Amino acid sequence: MCDVTMSRLAGLSLILLLAAATTNACTRLSRVVKPWTGGFQGEFSLPVSQGISTWSARLEFEHGVNKLEIWTAQATKENDKTFILKPTTWNGNVGAGQTLKMEFVVHYSDGSATSTNPCLTFFPGQASPGDSSNVPATSPPVDNKPQQPVKPAVPGNNGKIETPGAKYNYDEALYKALLFYEAQRSGKLPADKLIDWRGDSELNDGKDVGRDLTGGWHDAGDHVKFGLPMASSATMLLYGLEFIKDGYEFAGQYGMGLRQVRWALEYFRKCYVDKDRFYAQVADGDADHSWWGRPEDNYQHRPTFTIGGDKPKGGADIMGETAAAMAAGYVVFKDVDAGFANGLLSDAKQLYNLGKKNPGTANSIIPKLHKFYNSDAWEDEMAHAAAWLAYAVGSDSGEYQGYLGDAKNYFKGGEVPWSLSWSEKRPAVAFMLYKLTGGEYKSDIENFLKEWLPGGSLPRTPKGLVWRDKWGSNRYAANAAMLALLAAKNGINTKQYYDFAASQINFMLGDAGRSYVVGFGHNYPQRAHHKAASCPWKPAPCGWNEYNSWSPNPHVLDGALVGGPGELSGNFVDDRSKFEFTEVATDYNAGFTSALAGMKYFAARPAS
Repeated sequence: MCDVTMSRLAGLSLILLLAAATTNACTRLSRVVKPWTGGFQGEFSLPVSQGISTWSARLEFEHGVNKLEIWTAQATKENDKTFILKPTTWNGNVGAGQTLKMEFVVHYSDGSATSTNPCLTFFPGQASPGDSSNVPATSPPVDNKPQQPVKPAVPGNNGKIETPGAKYNYDEALYKALLFYEAQRSGKLPADKLIDWRGDSELNDGKDVGRDLTGGWHDAGDHVKFGLPMASSATMLLYGLEFIKDGYEFAGQYGMGLRQVRWALEYFRKCYVDKDRFYAQVADGDADHSWWGRPEDNYQHRPTFTIGGDKPKGGADIMGETAAAMAAGYVVFKDVDAGFANGLLSDAKQLYNLGKKNPGTANSIIPKLHKFYNSDAWEDEMAHAAAWLAYAVGSDSGEYQGYLGDAKNYFKGGEVPWSLSWSEKRPAVAFMLYKLTGGEYKSDIENFLKEWLPGGSLPRTPKGLVWRDKWGSNRYAANAAMLALLAAKNGINTKQYYDFAASQINFMLGDAGRSYVVGFGHNYPQRAHHKAASCPWKPAPCGWNEYNSWSPNPHVLDGALVGGPGELSGNFVDDRSKFEFTEVATDYNAGFTSALAGMKYFAARPAS
């Protein structure tokens, strides 16, 4: 029985480039990327001369197929050797002269077969092979809803707008950036999971404190669930879903965005089931980092770390940022799932009040936290929470002035923050206060971004990345780009800020001469520092041998933004053991994802 899936093996992906075709002739491989006994990796190239709003293809092999893994197409088995391919949720529309990527890998039923000579017949403009009713390029764009249902059903995916003149395919980039969060999921996965090489994991989380703390996101390439960066990642994603919603809709990815951020929001509510305390971390960082393998095979003891309750005072940084995430979640979900949203707002208010009673960071409360995430302040997270709560309740609420006053009091304006990051929220707070006050705090936004613009104090790599630090250099630039796009969309130095953001995001997508986003564009990283992606399919073992291997990761970690250049020279090393270059993380992707929504927005509504 052939197993047709919606995923692919990294390092085993077959890249099918559909560039332009007007005939239905059989096309052979343009090159064999990697053959092996029983299967192969290869590349097709087909010419397409005019814009189309749908397509189909027939892929025929010379041997019977045991398994065909596909991510960028819907595949239906026609017979033992033949598959019908149709567009996925984001790649049905292809502009004239554009390149459509389709990636898959084949394993033959005969394990000794070595043929690498399949035939691909492409049918541009035809929803099914042989369909004579070609769909003209001027037809309305196809509905871009995910093929697998998002629960609950959400609005917003019918506003897709094609932007064939854009420098990069921001629809694809945004979809993949969101898909990365699917790969980071911990806990019991739903039946409609989008990545088939991930399964249920860490189902005993929270049992040591008598609570169900399954769910949430693995932090990075490891399997720890750190409270502050997870909350910050969710909030940064929610900025895009709220303030650049139309960019998500133009890309057809609003439902996908809700799907991914809801996973974290549901976990936060589990962590706050006891209202006098918050479960801020699951798993010990040192222990987790001493082991390499699949999360599905992770049977280490994973202790729970608590703030509040009978612990010493502190933890307002984690409480504040989680309250900000839940308040922002209320805003985004209130018209989608009112019951879920109202629960988020109630918890956000209570957790914020708990934070006010526990000033200080969690560094001295959670053992060894400072080794991994050394938060240097807590007031900025509390300001962030207060600002989002004010925005959530609205100016007509009796609570509004109290939250707004708190946000202003916690906010330390005047200073130029080092960055916008998991630890530093003041640039984001300045934006929220600008929104809440009708224009005040504009200078705080401008003073921060001034340092990132051409002529500012920060250096650039030879190819243009504003370089803040060797750890996650792409992340810092992407976060600054997100803020710039938020400001630009709200009328602050629109053209200047868009140009800056475009220079940074496009650097990451390919302007550097390579892509820094796994699974996207030209010469993307093959060896992301990520346990799950580095492990082969079961029952093959996975351990430090896989960590030390120079082979590409067996699974492509689609959409993951790697750390990037680790030196001001722009040097990058694609080596999973060099994690300053190849580490991936939920916070690396968060601002980047919202920035992609901004890039899509301005591709459809050019800045001026």
